[in-house]
Amino acid sequence: MGMSYSGLPAFCRVEINLNTYNNSPATAEVWLPDSDSYKGRYLTAGNGGLGGSINYGALAYSGLKNGFAAASTDGGHSSQNATEWALENPYRDDAIIDFGWRAIYTMTEAAKVIVAEYYGKKAKNSYYVGCSDGGRQGLKSIQKFPEQFDGVVVGSPANFISHQQAWSIWMSKHVLPVNGSSWIPSEMWPVIGAEVDRQCDLIDGVADGIINDPRKCDFDPSYLACNDNATSTSDCLGADQITAVRKIFAPWVDANQTTIFDGYYPVGSADASAYATVHLAATAPDMIGLSFYRNFVYNDTTWAWENLTAEDAFTYDEVNPGDMVANSPDLRGFAGESHGGKLLHYVGLADPNISPGNPLTYHRRVREFMTLNSDVDTDDFYRFFPVPAMAHCSGGSGASAFGSADSSSSTPPLAYDADHSALLAMVEWVEEGEAPEKIVAAKYIDDDSSNGLNFTRPICAYPREITYKGEGSIWNATNFECV
Repeated sequence: MGMSYSGLPAFCRVEINLNTYNNSPATAEVWLPDSDSYKGRYLTAGNGGLGGSINYGALAYSGLKNGFAAASTDGGHSSQNATEWALENPYRDDAIIDFGWRAIYTMTEAAKVIVAEYYGKKAKNSYYVGCSDGGRQGLKSIQKFPEQFDGVVVGSPANFISHQQAWSIWMSKHVLPVNGSSWIPSEMWPVIGAEVDRQCDLIDGVADGIINDPRKCDFDPSYLACNDNATSTSDCLGADQITAVRKIFAPWVDANQTTIFDGYYPVGSADASAYATVHLAATAPDMIGLSFYRNFVYNDTTWAWENLTAEDAFTYDEVNPGDMVANSPDLRGFAGESHGGKLLHYVGLADPNISPGNPLTYHRRVREFMTLNSDVDTDDFYRFFPVPAMAHCSGGSGASAFGSADSSSSTPPLAYDADHSALLAMVEWVEEGEAPEKIVAAKYIDDDSSNGLNFTRPICAYPREITYKGEGSIWNATNFECV
């Protein structure tokens, strides 16, 4: 399969062909470390994007590297960046359900049996790790099957996938058509980011190009206005472009002022270019969002994205193909006394794929629901970590290597312990009762540890924020605290 992973312990690799329901097929693998490396724990690794392949990187660097027996599935199809399989698949309806939740559930149940047979006893605890759609899968699991996992680490989740896919098209509509009066060329985004730096970088007291909390940045793009209101492609914005930027950085609301989805957050020059490459520089909207509507919601390959309105987001909610929306705030079954599960949730505040406002909103809704409907203190089971200047799941100009959903050997945590790895912080929380307050993250030169360490920063459990102590290097985590 072209895999090349180094530095891993010896392990047994088990391939599984799953028939989830009505002979709908899915593929999975379970990786079982030898007895010298195995630490008695099981891990399910979620998928990114649209799934379509086993997450071998997570099996290797989240699983084996940390002594877990680990499993991952392709989600019931083999296409990573398109949904045509939903039209061409003879098991179409079941395949969509498999993608929505059933492949992960079925594989996990089967993998636990394999682990117990292989080692002669059940794993002492079961964990989950995943980012993006893998974050959605993790939240769906604890909402639908609350006792399947003891500890769940999810990042940048596509949990409100119905509104997210509509939003991805909506964002593009702000700037299309190409070369129209609202079009913002990709080379203009670093200029916009530099103006964000000028207006907002010092809000946190440190001149480092990292916006610790973009929600405090009341960015005004009018400072970039062209003197004659003409449209420029190099260093200024026309009137319609300024209007587009305001919409891009604002929540999407309908006629009743109901928020459909949050907007992008203002980020500095080092991160702003990513906004253009994801949703704001194509000649047509993001193909994933478009294909979801055409192939999952309306079953109409000619559906015109130009006509999208807020109502399409609510239509997606009603259809909810594959029961894939994972937005329920009711985590009583997961967090209650009968199970006592733990959730660690993180998001990059410079995420160009899914607005960081989505996980912030979900965290708030869970807190409100659990306060009103249970005796469980949300902080006792749910810790949320916003990561300044991190992009989608990883990357960006901020410190983003913290053992979250590791799928590469190039960005390991600074150390394999609970202080530097989100996954191992979760293990300590579940097994020793120590809830994480902060995790020290690393930023490697060019995001490759072989190039050396660039800087370190703590990431703080919300609502605490990273705060500079006032002395010492701003590139060393020891000179910051969570306040």
